[in-house]
Parts: sequence; C-alpha cells; structure tokens
Amino acid sequence: GGSVTAANLALTLARQEAAVLLVDADLRRGALHELVDRSRQPGLGEVLRGEVAFEEAVQSIRLPDGGALDFVATGSLPSNPAELLGSDSMSRALDSWTTRYEMVILVASPLHAVADAAILGTRADGVVLVARSGGTHRSAMEDALEQLATVRAPVLGTVLNDLDVRDDRRAGSAAAYFNGTSP
Repeated sequence: GGSVTAANLALTLARQEAAVLLVDADLRRGALHELVDRSRQPGLGEVLRGEVAFEEAVQSIRLPDGGALDFVATGSLPSNPAELLGSDSMSRALDSWTTRYEMVILVASPLHAVADAAILGTRADGVVLVARSGGTHRSAMEDALEQLATVRAPVLGTVLNDLDVRDDRRAGSAAAYFNGTSP
C-alpha cells in the first residue's frame, strides 16, 4: 500500500509540473521498479556505496498527459540497509536532491518491521503513514507513532487505503460524498 500511495502522490505532483523525485528506499524488499516498469539497477544502493553517480541511477518517467518525474530504484539490495540509509552518503544525497527537486518522496520498509523508516524519518521534512483499512491493527499504528515520536520524526498524517465506503458503516459521510448525496 505504501509504494502505490507514494507513486500516486508523485504522479499527481508531476502532473502539476512540479519537479519530483521518487526514491525506492525500501532496501530490503523494494519492488517499486516493477510498479513503474523500470529497471532495478543501478539504484539507490549503488549511489550510496559510491559505485555510480546519481545521474546514472535516475530514470525519467514521462507521463502520457504531460509532465515527468524522476525515479531511483533500490538497486541491488545490501546486507546492511539501516546502516546505508543512516550513512553520511544518504545525508549528502538528500541534501543534493532537495536542491534539485521541489518534492522528494522516499518509500521505506514498513515501520514496525525494521528501523529503516524511522532512520529516514529523522531526515525528512515529514512522514506520511499508510494503513490498510481492516488490515492494520490499531496497536501497530500506535507503535509506529511511538517509534516516530522517539526519533522526533515529524508526522504529517496518515493515509487509509483499501477502504470500501460502500460496505463500511463508519465511512457513512464519505460514502454519501462519493454517491453524490452529500451537500
């Protein structure tokens, strides 16, 4: 859910002609390259290890209705993802990217599983959590928020995906809106 949400946000911003960089920073199981139909390598892993320049890893995605966004895949998956994401080379890369792009969107591993997302959250202007309706337990969200608070990562909000407004009584006002019955 998080990868699709991030890709959709990146596409939406790119269609508004913003300079957008989408980075698959899930160096454990990242598969965003498959979603956007691009090559996995070279990617973030190679850039952070100094094996290739950023320009060699960035892939431009031209949108059919105008606009474009730049994409960096994971590259080869390292044996030490957290160490690589917390490295000085990651800090330098982020500094460089934020001067070149209006928006840099990083996709990270699930927060409750490993420390990678919390590490990236400390370097981000903001973190957006993604939760699956009926699938993400409240305790998992509470743990995620606690982890982010512990490292003082700024949380911008949460996206709730897979919500079926037709079948969920709690989504009554949303269902009314989408059915055209709301004022």
